[in-house]
Order: sequence, then structure tokens, then C-alpha cells
Amino acid sequence: MPGELDEWHAGTGGYAPRPAFVAYAEKYAEYFRMRRRDGIMEVRMQHTGDGPARFGFAVRNALGQTWQKIGNDPDNEVLILTGTGDQ
Repeated sequence: MPGELDEWHAGTGGYAPRPAFVAYAEKYAEYFRMRRRDGIMEVRMQHTGDGPARFGFAVRNALGQTWQKIGNDPDNEVLILTGTGDQ
């Protein structure tokens, strides 16, 4: 589907570049571990030392920015959100 979208966008005059998975996965790695295969993306919330997420302003801010990047990436078809540890 992304290839078809690229062709359609090119035929309509182009579009603003979409976020690259590698770029946003690295940017938000302090708060989330991300992996994707065949359009299925797993986002694991985590904290320093691979422990449970501890909510504060930084995590809340990163959460909104991360969702925006994930939602704008046409290669993401399914999202699994999970946590770290037993909390």
C-alpha cells in the first residue's frame, strides 16, 4: 500500500515527507521500545533500566509526539501497546 500511496501522491503534486520508523523509534527510545514487522508495530512503554514506565511530564509529552509519528507512518497497520514488568 505505501508504494501505491507514493505513486498517487507523486501524481497529485507531491506531499510532505512521512516520518521514518527508524528516526522516531530512536528519538523516543528513552520512553518506548518499538519494533515493527509486516505492518504490525509493538510499542513497549519502559523506563530507565528497562523497568515499568513512571508517568511524569516528559513521558506524557513523548506519548503525544510518538502517537503523532506512529499515526502518520503509512507502514503501520496494527499497533500493540504494552508495558514493561508486572505493573
